[in-house]
Amino acid sequence: MQWLGKGRLNQALEHMRVLEIVEPVDKENGEHEYQFSHQLLQEAAYLSCPRDVRVKLHQQVVTLIEERFPVWISRHPGDFATHLRRSGHYARGARYFELAAREALKVSANRTALRMADFGLASLRHVEHEIEREVSLLTVRGQAAFSLEGHGSPTAHESFVRARELLRESGTDSLEDPEDLEQIFLVKWGLWVGRSQRYAHADAFALASTLADIASRLEDPRYRRLADYARANCEYWAGRIQQAHDHLDEIDPLNAPMMIEWLPFSDHPQVSAACFQGWALCLRGDYQRAERQVSAAIRLAEKIAHPGTLALALLFAAALYRQLGHVHLAARHAERAAAMTGTPDLQLWQISAQSILGWQRALAGDTTGLAQLRDSLDQMAELNGRDRYQRPVLWYSDACIELGELNAAEDYLDQCLVIARERTTLFLPELATQLAKVRDLLGHPANEVKALAEMAISQSREHGNRHQELAALELWLTRIEPNDQQAKESFRQLLSEVSHSDAPVLPAGLACWIVVCRGR
Repeated sequence: MQWLGKGRLNQALEHMRVLEIVEPVDKENGEHEYQFSHQLLQEAAYLSCPRDVRVKLHQQVVTLIEERFPVWISRHPGDFATHLRRSGHYARGARYFELAAREALKVSANRTALRMADFGLASLRHVEHEIEREVSLLTVRGQAAFSLEGHGSPTAHESFVRARELLRESGTDSLEDPEDLEQIFLVKWGLWVGRSQRYAHADAFALASTLADIASRLEDPRYRRLADYARANCEYWAGRIQQAHDHLDEIDPLNAPMMIEWLPFSDHPQVSAACFQGWALCLRGDYQRAERQVSAAIRLAEKIAHPGTLALALLFAAALYRQLGHVHLAARHAERAAAMTGTPDLQLWQISAQSILGWQRALAGDTTGLAQLRDSLDQMAELNGRDRYQRPVLWYSDACIELGELNAAEDYLDQCLVIARERTTLFLPELATQLAKVRDLLGHPANEVKALAEMAISQSREHGNRHQELAALELWLTRIEPNDQQAKESFRQLLSEVSHSDAPVLPAGLACWIVVCRGR
């Protein structure tokens, strides 16, 4: 504003102050500073300027910031990117929009991250030959969408598919140039996350294999650990507990660094791997170590200070304690997760936490807890658009059984089991056991109940799922064939192999053991 002159500028400012267009801002150093009294007034003043004047103003702001306030750029990259874009520096603007998106993602400001990524992609429409930047922005956009819509997010899928197409069109997806490998890994990682959560096992395993191939060509060992985790994760969701357990033990996520600084994430891969390791330990019957593992994963998440990752660790722990029969510990972790996820950015975790709290109330005999669970199921289906039977919410079937809503439990479990059998998922043994119990209570023919229990036992044994094998054998010996000597011996042997803790699930198993022994 040097062309205006200080006197005329002060006169104009005073006139606008009298008209309440601007208002003074108190500054400790005594400098005079003004701001518009309302956002709409600022917008109206801005839009009243000719476009060339606006462009020149933004150019002056960019120069002023770079010369006098360079530190401000790193603190407010999104605002600086806006000035760059409006001054015609589209490529530079896209770079700072990406930086802003990445910074937002690090603190779970997921909506801001998605918006910044979209602004960056919009800026690139004005320039050519920026494929690397576009791919990078698409991967950040995809991870932000995972955080907002879940790992089955169509927005994320669209982003990573587009990134893969750009790499193919540019000829940089051949795995020959070492400089391109890191970005190819990042895109394949995003595609793998989406596939693994949709139970597209063949595609997920294929992508995990590709990640391993890329990682073998990179010097940094963290890429190999991420690829190994991708394979173990696939094995886990496919129900191959023994293999997942062994591979996660080899990775040792609590102690071996896995995070690549420039890899954007919806939840921290190292914490996720530690959580899955805890679950694998539980399903292998190593209960004491499983409890220690999830506690350590929570501490690691607290150290990383990423809200979405901490919510993930807390809810993983809650789900583990459900398996172990610790209702109060499951609820305690859900309460903590609910308290920290009350923002739109973390809505998915909030819904999950509320469903667990509804489960706790239902187990205490409160029917409003079941209503709360049903509401959570509706919200989740509306938010992520996924079939509610694809990923069973066993909190819901627990609540239905506890409150005597056996027909509702049967209908839900039956539809979930159909999908689980088609895709051979992790949940198959537990679904079969729960459905067998419900149908026995409803008085279904004994052969139906027996077939489900046999399926649960067979699947558990095939994949080394000792925890669910114990549950299925307990059902078999208490409700189906109490005098089955072979089953009794298997139950005794299995119960002697698992690590005992104070978990209520084990006292229940021991009580069943006493019944079995008396029936000899």
